[in-house]
Amino acid sequence: SPQQQQQQQQQQQQQQQQQQQQQQQQETTSLPVGPTQLCGICFDEKPQTQFYEAPCGHNYCKQFINILTNKQTNKYIYIYVYVYVYVYVFICLFVCLFVYLFIYVKQMIESMPVQLHVV
Repeated sequence: SPQQQQQQQQQQQQQQQQQQQQQQQQETTSLPVGPTQLCGICFDEKPQTQFYEAPCGHNYCKQFINILTNKQTNKYIYIYVYVYVYVYVFICLFVCLFVYLFIYVKQMIESMPVQLHVV
């Protein structure tokens, strides 16, 4: 019957979620062996084998990518991620612009001729 099928699907989904949670707990509680890396989103330090490289060159942990690709994920996680990424990009651009302007002004000052005023 359709009700039994729905119940079975719900049970399977719950089991999958429990397995994912257990796997995530094991990954976070076990001490990393070998080189580690810091995820730019969740700020967890994990083994480098737990990362995917995005086409832009940034590395994100597999746990974060799995959350994004899970269709059952709450829609608010998407909003959080998009806002976080846009704010992060804005801050990076602002810092880069500030550093560039600082270097430019410093070079301008260094290239100015020195004038001595004798009193």
